Formats: sequence, C-alpha cells, structure tokens
Amino acid sequence: MKKQQIIQDSESLQLSTHASQSISSYFEEKNEMEIWKEFKFGSEVALIAIYKHFYKSLYNYASQFTRDKELIKDAIQDLFIELIQKRKKLSDTSSIKYYLFKSVKTNITAKLKRKGRINLIDNLLNGYDFELSFSTEQHLINHQLTEDNKVKISQSLKMLTRKQKEIIYYFYFEGLNLKEISGLMDFTNQKSAQNLLYKSVKALRNKIK
Repeated sequence: MKKQQIIQDSESLQLSTHASQSISSYFEEKNEMEIWKEFKFGSEVALIAIYKHFYKSLYNYASQFTRDKELIKDAIQDLFIELIQKRKKLSDTSSIKYYLFKSVKTNITAKLKRKGRINLIDNLLNGYDFELSFSTEQHLINHQLTEDNKVKISQSLKMLTRKQKEIIYYFYFEGLNLKEISGLMDFTNQKSAQNLLYKSVKALRNKIK
C-alpha cells in the first residue's frame, strides 16, 4: 500500500460521520490486542482504524521533536508503510499507542539526525522540547478555576524542565503507564519513571503556589 493510498483512505473516512462512528465503536467492541492481531493478519479495516484513531496523537507527539510539518507527516507515513510491510513479523502489543509512539520516535529521530537538525547526545541528556501548548494545558486546568489561576498553571508548566514536561505529557495527557513511559524515556526501570513523575508533579504544585 502506498503512502498516498493511506492518506486517501483516511481522508475518505473523515468525510463520513457514519465511518467515524464505526471506527469509534470498533475500538469500543475490541481490545487493542485483538485489533493489532487483526491488522497483523491483513485486515485493511484494522489498518485504517488504527491510522485514523491514533493519527492526531502521533502528530502531536512528533511535533514535540520538530516543527517541520512535512517531516512529521513523512515520518508517520513511513512508519505505517513499514508496519504494513512487516505486519506478519510484528510482535503482539496490548498498547497500540505505545507501540506507535516508540516507533515514530525512532523514525523521526533518525530523520532529524540525517538532516543534521539534532544533536543526539545533548537531546538525550536534556530531553526534547515538550513545550506544552495552551490546548494541551487544558487537561490540567479545571474550567471552574478563575482566569488568574489558569494563567498561573499555564505559566508554571512552562517553568518545568523539559524532562518534567515530557513525563507529565506522557502520563496525564496521553495516559501511558509507568512501564511504557520508562521505554519511551529510556529508563532502566519503572522506579526511575515513578520518581521523576512524583518530583515533576511536586515541582508543578510548588510553582503554582
């Protein structure tokens, strides 16, 4: 399947409310391990459902590493082409999002490195940008708070280190567990991720105060 075909299939689904509802119910009726297995065994319905269901999250995640929209789109498309080509050899997973995040991070980092846009050592030591956008910050902001308090929270998030913002992004915004976060952040164990999450939330609370 070519890149353009995936795009066209996804866009055609986006134009249909019925199709959107079908994909939504598809993920409600089946767990992710079942959907992933169907994809591995050649289901085009599972392929398009996975692509459409996770595309926005993948795009937002990739945007933390670069602002080059075309590079992001290429990285995601290349990822799906590779998954299709190797679908029968893919390992099982109970978290498609984590599998895709891990893969697209590897993909986009390689692309940036080839283009000379990334100092791999510095970025692995210091974290990536993970500049939480205002829309993303709303996940932590209760709508009943005063505008003044919302501004304080927004400003406090921006004052966190990149690693602190990264783990908050994974845990609170994307709903990943500590084991998955450890894999994405290259920790040797979950305890390291747990400690960083605790310190990050504590730092955020202190800055808000």
